Amino acid sequence: MRPVLILGFLALPGLAAPVLRLEGEVRGPLVLSTPNLVVEGQGAVLRGNKGHALSLLAPGIKVRGLRVVGAGPEGDFFGPDAAIYLSGCEGCLLEDVRVEEAPAAVRVEDSPGATIRGLKARGLGGSPGVLVYSSPKARVEGSHLQGFMDGIYVEYSPGTGIRGNLLERNGRYGFHVMFSWQVGIEGNRSCKDLCVRVRV
Repeated sequence: MRPVLILGFLALPGLAAPVLRLEGEVRGPLVLSTPNLVVEGQGAVLRGNKGHALSLLAPGIKVRGLRVVGAGPEGDFFGPDAAIYLSGCEGCLLEDVRVEEAPAAVRVEDSPGATIRGLKARGLGGSPGVLVYSSPKARVEGSHLQGFMDGIYVEYSPGTGIRGNLLERNGRYGFHVMFSWQVGIEGNRSCKDLCVRVRV
């Protein structure tokens, strides 16, 4: 058995998933490569100023409740600096994460089955809010994206699900799907300005 050491964690195959609890303010970039790591971020703020603020580079990582402020300045549409970057992150989960002041909120590459749920993000206008590339069966659910070029951009990711999202003040499209098939797009709301909320 080969142990994996990351930020003081020793993960051995067959043991319970390691847990990383973030507290207070944390300086990025932060790179995590322990499979099945659980990151509890409620109340914590990760601040990035170059490259991706948080990179997840192993299968099964879960991040919950984290607030990410900033990332590097690169706003290229296809390769932007992101608050959170997933690569080789099969089955990973981002849940109830908040993002501010980053070119892209989440950039997902080569991460089949990755799920983004309950994301709240405000963008800088030049990049996608969530960019999903070459990640079949990814999910973007119940998220609120505001102020990006495209709210959600999907490419070469068959079987992706885009459900129950609120997409506001995005410069071009709420969602944009290319070279993908069997994509489920259901129950989303996209408005050029702010969507009117109906109170009952």
